[in-house]
Amino acid sequence: MTIIWSSHSKTRPLASIARLAVLAAVAPFTACGISSSASRQADDRPAAPRDTHEATPGLTSKCIDCHAEIVGHYARSGMSRSWRRVTPELAAASAAKVADRASGYCYEVVARGNEAWQVETHSDDPEHRVERRAEYQVGSGNHAVAWLAAENGFITEMPAGWFGRSVGWRMNPGYELNNHRFGRPITSGCVGCHATTAAHQPPTSNRYVLPIADGIGCSRCHGNTDQHVAFWKSAPEKATPPQSAQLVHPALLNPDRANDICLQCHLQGDVTVQTRRSSPLDFRVGEPLSDQRHDFLIAGQPDTLGVASHGARMLQSRCYAASSGRLTCIHCHDPHRPTTDFDAASFDAKCLDCHQPQACSRPPPTIGGRPGSGCTGCHMPQRPTREGIHLVFTEHAILRRPVAFSSDAHRALASNSKIELVSVWPGTRPDAATLGAAYVLLHESMGPQLPALAHGQQFLNDAIAQNPKDADSRYWLGSALLALNRPAEARDELRQVLALQATWHEARYRLGLAEEALGNPRGAMAEYSLLLLESPNWPEPYARLAQLYLAQQQAADAAATLRKLVSLQPDASAYASLGLAERLAGANHEQALAILDKALQLDSRQPAVYVHRGTLWLLAGRSNEARQDFQSALRLDPNNGAARQAINALSGR
Repeated sequence: MTIIWSSHSKTRPLASIARLAVLAAVAPFTACGISSSASRQADDRPAAPRDTHEATPGLTSKCIDCHAEIVGHYARSGMSRSWRRVTPELAAASAAKVADRASGYCYEVVARGNEAWQVETHSDDPEHRVERRAEYQVGSGNHAVAWLAAENGFITEMPAGWFGRSVGWRMNPGYELNNHRFGRPITSGCVGCHATTAAHQPPTSNRYVLPIADGIGCSRCHGNTDQHVAFWKSAPEKATPPQSAQLVHPALLNPDRANDICLQCHLQGDVTVQTRRSSPLDFRVGEPLSDQRHDFLIAGQPDTLGVASHGARMLQSRCYAASSGRLTCIHCHDPHRPTTDFDAASFDAKCLDCHQPQACSRPPPTIGGRPGSGCTGCHMPQRPTREGIHLVFTEHAILRRPVAFSSDAHRALASNSKIELVSVWPGTRPDAATLGAAYVLLHESMGPQLPALAHGQQFLNDAIAQNPKDADSRYWLGSALLALNRPAEARDELRQVLALQATWHEARYRLGLAEEALGNPRGAMAEYSLLLLESPNWPEPYARLAQLYLAQQQAADAAATLRKLVSLQPDASAYASLGLAERLAGANHEQALAILDKALQLDSRQPAVYVHRGTLWLLAGRSNEARQDFQSALRLDPNNGAARQAINALSGR
């Protein structure tokens, strides 16, 4: 939103400048940038939390009566500790400082009684302090752990993570590109691979019914254990359980279905399309994983390894191809036991099921009973990961000859070049609808990728031509058109999606964005209002609707909307907008200023807080205080358009 002043005007009333500041402050955003940054460095390297290698309490307790030995082994495995509440023992063992030198933020890991916290400060701002309590720990501790905050059901990642004794605490992966601070959402894909079950609350990206049970339990790989246990507790001797009480035995499944159990979490590609609007939490053992999702790799990119790409790499291996798909994860791995229980010789024995020692030009030392690195030392070496987390993982592509790998794990994608996506699944040719969705998702997750959007649009047009009632393809086509700045066409597609599936909330939200882009605030407000009636716990529509109410001078409606938002997510920017809305709706200056003070207590480094407080000073006729706040906003964000417009107006420019 732009206001044009006459070039000859030398002075302007403060009320007019306040009006400008209000309009600039509430102008709906259209994009956000991500800048590259320098490396992050930790100040010290503490030991691992003390209970890293202890069993997760109660994880498999209902199975222990009949399967004590298996449960005992499994309790020592990484999967059993993949998701845990932060315990007093974890809190007491944690102390570290991590510096993000690019942004100036510093994070201290501290224990307070039975609780663990991360505290954010800033090198340029002695008064800045943001704190979050750790609710959950993700990761086994064999390689790394991350801490999560959980507020009102919304789960977010904390900035500092632990990466083994040799590395200690560092900024978590992805923070080297953009410091998400405490706002990085933990999606259902994250939870689905670290916890057995969770009740996600769509359309939010990261709200769940809490608490979430610890670890990966028996039911994740064997099906419904509750009915199985209930039957055998009451069944007579030698009884035959009904189908509902029988467990899945992965070793008895066909190879594809057995692998699917592992691949649900160990198939990390570059883009994943969830088909039929499924969730990563929907998978059930025995079902084809490919019915729910399709995974893609970017062709021609450096041969990099991801922390969860073991399955994708195995599917690309010559061994898998030569086995005609019969090679399974459990052929080499015992999922009930940690890999540290097995030496190189035990893995060599698995290789020798298919290979003869004389076929190797450099026979591994373990063949014939002599100790050594074995087949895996040459053909499955340890490699750095593309996430850049200071760790190495085992390469599962089973390389025929050793290859030199770069330690530079990150892949920079050129935004102006055409990118080709190829299926992870050998011999699979995805249809046009799936490919189209994948290219749009590539833009949304690794963008901007305008050539990918254009490529995806072609596939989606083909899919819709074949099936005009394909709501999924129309949704992704509408999303692509919106990103390509073609909102009128996007609106048409998204309206057709809702005509086919009226309760597709994400489609309605994007329809609201299209209406905004077309300069139709009333239409956008109608979509967001309807959406919030159906999804009252989704924060994003509240923020968009409140901005539009303010821009339309409906301050009371904006204030009411923002009160709901801050009750859902007490965010500094939302409180700042609320203070301005309350003032415009009739509250006095002191009442509104108190709300802005609350915003500053939550986060003193949010530019929007200073822009809104500066606007309050203007409305009170106090230009000097207003100028100071707008200048503070510009120090935090030199590209802040709202602050720049207000400063220019105050300066008579």
